[in-house]
Order: sequence, then C-alpha cells, then structure tokens
Amino acid sequence: LVTDVIMPKINGFDLIQKLRAKYGTKFKVIVLTNLDNPPDQEMAKSLEVDALLLKSNTSLRSVEQKVAELLRK
Repeated sequence: LVTDVIMPKINGFDLIQKLRAKYGTKFKVIVLTNLDNPPDQEMAKSLEVDALLLKSNTSLRSVEQKVAELLRK
C-alpha cells in the first residue's frame, strides 16, 4: 500500500488502521506525505509503517526502489 496522510475522504492513518485491523501486517505500507512532524512519525511507527517518505525529498525513482525493496522482503 502506498498512501498519503491527507486525502479527501479518509485520513491515510485511518486507512492503515482499518486495513491493519482486517489483514494484520500481511502487507507492506509506504506513507508518502509532505507532513514532517513528530506526531505523524510516531503514528507511522505505531502502525508499523514500512517507510515514511517526504514528497519534497523523494523522487519517483526512489519510491519505485523502495517498493521493489519491500517486495523482496
């Protein structure tokens, strides 16, 4: 799953919580966001997010590489 935090109908963290409740940690999660603050970092950690990437510091190629890396695990 690749998601943002701020989305129109559901917060990305709420989405992850719902999916984790249903499927556990059977899937990898990348949060791609512009939010760079400690509460969001802690929330990502508590939800066992596999990668938290800042949009402003991340190229599409970097996202592709992170997805490929996580799929190999």
